[in-house]
Amino acid sequence: QRFNTQNSFQTFLSQNAFGAYVLHPPVVIGVALLLQSLVLPAILKSLILALLSASITFLVTWMLRFIPIMKKIFS
Repeated sequence: QRFNTQNSFQTFLSQNAFGAYVLHPPVVIGVALLLQSLVLPAILKSLILALLSASITFLVTWMLRFIPIMKKIFS
Protein backbone atom coordinates (compact mmCIF):
# COMPACT_ATOMS: atom_id res chain seq x y z
CA GLN A 1 0.00 0.00 0.00
CA ARG A 2 2.90 2.38 0.62
CA PHE A 3 3.92 2.26 -3.05
CA ASN A 4 0.45 2.92 -4.46
CA THR A 5 0.91 6.70 -4.65
CA GLN A 6 2.92 9.15 -6.77
CA ASN A 7 4.70 12.31 -5.76
CA SER A 8 4.78 15.35 -8.07
CA PHE A 9 8.05 14.31 -9.73
CA GLN A 10 6.75 10.84 -10.53
CA THR A 11 3.54 12.35 -11.89
CA PHE A 12 5.57 14.67 -14.13
CA LEU A 13 7.61 11.75 -15.48
CA SER A 14 4.49 9.68 -16.03
CA GLN A 15 2.66 12.43 -17.91
CA ASN A 16 5.62 13.04 -20.22
CA ALA A 17 6.85 9.46 -20.72
CA PHE A 18 5.37 8.87 -24.19
CA GLY A 19 6.71 12.15 -25.54
CA ALA A 20 10.13 11.39 -24.11
CA TYR A 21 10.03 7.96 -25.76
CA VAL A 22 9.19 9.51 -29.14
CA LEU A 23 11.62 12.45 -28.95
CA HIS A 24 14.67 10.88 -27.31
CA PRO A 25 16.56 9.58 -30.40
CA PRO A 26 17.30 12.99 -31.98
CA VAL A 27 18.05 14.50 -28.57
CA VAL A 28 20.54 11.74 -27.71
CA ILE A 29 22.25 12.11 -31.09
CA GLY A 30 22.41 15.89 -30.77
CA VAL A 31 23.86 15.81 -27.27
CA ALA A 32 26.33 13.08 -28.28
CA LEU A 33 27.56 15.25 -31.16
CA LEU A 34 28.00 18.18 -28.79
CA LEU A 35 29.97 16.01 -26.34
CA GLN A 36 32.13 14.49 -29.06
CA SER A 37 34.96 17.00 -28.66
CA LEU A 38 35.01 16.66 -24.86
CA VAL A 39 38.12 14.85 -23.64
CA LEU A 40 36.84 12.65 -20.81
CA PRO A 41 36.78 8.94 -20.02
CA ALA A 42 34.03 7.14 -21.95
CA ILE A 43 32.12 6.12 -18.83
CA LEU A 44 31.95 9.72 -17.63
CA LYS A 45 30.89 10.93 -21.08
CA SER A 46 28.13 8.33 -21.25
CA LEU A 47 26.87 9.32 -17.80
CA ILE A 48 26.78 12.99 -18.84
CA LEU A 49 25.06 12.01 -22.09
CA ALA A 50 22.38 10.01 -20.28
CA LEU A 51 21.64 12.70 -17.70
CA LEU A 52 21.56 15.58 -20.19
CA SER A 53 19.54 13.66 -22.78
CA ALA A 54 16.91 12.52 -20.30
CA SER A 55 16.58 15.98 -18.78
CA ILE A 56 16.34 17.75 -22.13
CA THR A 57 13.91 15.19 -23.55
CA PHE A 58 11.47 15.46 -20.63
CA LEU A 59 11.77 19.26 -20.62
CA VAL A 60 11.04 19.51 -24.36
CA THR A 61 8.10 17.14 -24.03
CA TRP A 62 6.72 19.17 -21.12
CA MET A 63 6.99 22.39 -23.15
CA LEU A 64 5.40 20.81 -26.24
CA ARG A 65 2.41 19.71 -24.19
CA PHE A 66 1.42 23.39 -23.80
CA ILE A 67 0.56 23.43 -27.52
CA PRO A 68 -3.03 22.10 -27.80
CA ILE A 69 -2.43 19.71 -30.73
CA MET A 70 0.75 18.36 -29.12
CA LYS A 71 -1.09 17.80 -25.84
CA LYS A 72 -3.51 15.52 -27.68
CA ILE A 73 -0.61 13.61 -29.23
CA PHE A 74 1.62 13.32 -26.15
CA SER A 75 -1.05 12.73 -23.50
